[in-house]
Amino acid sequence: RHLGSGRRAHSAMGRDETGAPMKVTFQVTEDPVEGVELNPLVLTSVLGKVSEDLTYRAYQNTRPFKRQQVLVIGEGRNQSGPSVAHVGSNFGASAAAPSGRFAVAALDRSTGTLELKSLGGSQVIRMLPRVADVDYREAELAADATQEQLASPMTNSQRRQELVEAFGNRKSKRDSRAKSQLKDLVQGVNGGVDVGNVVYTKAKDIQTEDTQRRQIPPHDLKAAEVHLCYPLATMMPSKDFLALPVDSLLQDREGTKLKGWPAELLDRLKASTDTGQRSVDVKRGRCLLMLNYLILFYGGPKKLEPSREDNQGVPERLQGRLKASEGVAEWMLRTFADEIPADEEGGNSRYVRSKLMQDRLVSYILTFWLHLDDFKCHVNPIAKALNTSTKQINEYFKELGCKVTINRSYQGGEAGNKHVLQYDATLHAPLTFPALRRGRQN
Repeated sequence: RHLGSGRRAHSAMGRDETGAPMKVTFQVTEDPVEGVELNPLVLTSVLGKVSEDLTYRAYQNTRPFKRQQVLVIGEGRNQSGPSVAHVGSNFGASAAAPSGRFAVAALDRSTGTLELKSLGGSQVIRMLPRVADVDYREAELAADATQEQLASPMTNSQRRQELVEAFGNRKSKRDSRAKSQLKDLVQGVNGGVDVGNVVYTKAKDIQTEDTQRRQIPPHDLKAAEVHLCYPLATMMPSKDFLALPVDSLLQDREGTKLKGWPAELLDRLKASTDTGQRSVDVKRGRCLLMLNYLILFYGGPKKLEPSREDNQGVPERLQGRLKASEGVAEWMLRTFADEIPADEEGGNSRYVRSKLMQDRLVSYILTFWLHLDDFKCHVNPIAKALNTSTKQINEYFKELGCKVTINRSYQGGEAGNKHVLQYDATLHAPLTFPALRRGRQN
């Protein structure tokens, strides 16, 4: 049954008897149902702020033993035009424990007393954005509600993705797009994608939740062999990886035409791509090309601006600087940078690489290097290529599930200094990770 409707809580400023500022919060109810006692409800939103442009209606379940169930629906239109809906309830999957304690203050002006009434958890409603033009009353309140009652042809994942695109912030939109891209890649892997002459046919165990929390590439916790722990087919779009110009690279193993390449990669070029096995050389050549792109991107500016002179966007500028394909440049921006939309319509977006994006970029660099060196890397040249300390690189390798050891057989040391410790990082299967730090989890 319909309990009533109203706008969100409003605030006003006033002064008490002593003249001190006093903030008063009150609820405006537009059409209460006669004969129904409308208990106070506190509405919170996963978006951080309850929309002021919607009209909210509260409904109560009339079924026996379920009269405590309350459903709140907010309906209206957003600024861009299409209708939107926010739905919340104190039961079912959308119910959540309140993040704080709430109370209602009632001021009796005749006696000058203020009475505080605590609100229980059933009166705190978390509002979630939902698909518009769908009747949620029966679907939410009925015990035997089915998916068909939602009268929507979209799947849950499609509906969730549309909601994120409509209401989410930049981070949630980026994560949603990354999940969608990973799903497409996994579907391609399940169909059998040939990457470096190795066909991966099982991808159902590839983890995504831990990937996002750790900022590491997609991985398979159940992989029994190290080359399947981080499948190349899920690290980046297969069509872009397979289209890398590896033939021209293998024809110039001395690196005479590779201007601007890090010296550490040039050292690995001849040693890694002259095995006599075409499939191994091609795979390692592609890893070298990706390592060069990623290291150049790592050493570049963290704030990427479009060109004002020729109105060239960031993807085009990055493509020209790296001498990479359009697909590789767009994938790198999509994976390792936060997009800031243009202020004016038709303008070019800007991009910023945050600390989390920097962590993810380094993890991808180390993972490609693991594939290059058969999953046992000498750490010191990598730290030099990234202009950082071996201690930091060791921590990144441990985050990937590698075991880091001191290489005591290496005699030369860096720059002739035999006192500089040399480290090796080795990946083992199945993957095991260190405990997540509190900062990493947040």
